Amino acid sequence: MLCMKCGMDNVDNTSGYCLYCNAKLPPSSFYNVVQSPKQETGRMDAVKQYCDSMKAGSITKEVFGNYISSTYYHLVDLSSGIYETVDSENYLESAPDEVNAGYEGMQLWEGGLTEIYLYVDDDDISHIDNGFAMIQQGNELINKAMMLNRDLRNEGVVGTL
Repeated sequence: MLCMKCGMDNVDNTSGYCLYCNAKLPPSSFYNVVQSPKQETGRMDAVKQYCDSMKAGSITKEVFGNYISSTYYHLVDLSSGIYETVDSENYLESAPDEVNAGYEGMQLWEGGLTEIYLYVDDDDISHIDNGFAMIQQGNELINKAMMLNRDLRNEGVVGTL
């Protein structure tokens, strides 16, 4: 895993801190996503499948609600690690466009899942459609942040997410 601060490779390092400069390393699950330059749609596709299944009546509200809720809490957990890493390593200063796109994307994802979950309470199908539209926008911004990250790495800029 490459250190975001000094750029050194931390092969097989599980300590959470760079072996060279002692900077905090991001969670490995986040690092793997950020490293990928391709468009990520896996989680969004899974949410879409659950939304479509709910709208078609092929799953229960309980199954749907549990999936949306667990996805929401999983993403909140991931984003808290990202926020902590950005704050502790001052990434906002070196890559404001990347950080802002990523933050806005994460907020849209969380807001979209919250909107979708409202369907469980009131059966208003517009919650599913509106929430998924927010998730799509959030996903586009997160992919933009990943592309900006890749571009900055290719330019040799260190200290980016």
